[in-house]
Amino acid sequence: MAVREAELDRRLYTSLPVVAPEALGPLRDLTRAGLAVWGLASVADTVVLGVVELVTNVLKHTDGGCVVTLLAGTGDLLVTVRDFDHTLPVLGNREDDEAESGRGLLLLSLLADELTVEPLASGKRVGFRLIISEKVKEPVR
Repeated sequence: MAVREAELDRRLYTSLPVVAPEALGPLRDLTRAGLAVWGLASVADTVVLGVVELVTNVLKHTDGGCVVTLLAGTGDLLVTVRDFDHTLPVLGNREDDEAESGRGLLLLSLLADELTVEPLASGKRVGFRLIISEKVKEPVR
């Protein structure tokens, strides 16, 4: 049973006390490295795009920091970004080509298997889930 428990405990957690544009590059690198270690490099482009979109929303729409978490289970990958602002994001409309915001979340909703927005007592958590099939996983070298 210990092997199963260890497999379920694949998590990457980082706290950004202040979100600045300079943080996005290292965050991309950290995300890619974590996925590679877990044998999930094949989904890195989608996950990195999602992480950067969610953190960019924090940068653009809040005055504070955030906490980024990646949790890899046996069949899925959950990515969440928690911030401390109560304003919930708005999902863009496919028909509105002139929209100034909401497009990133719309794109993410099309790429992910599930998009979540959870109001919290002190802010919100926005995230997405990808279903990861066994055939996607690469061996770690």
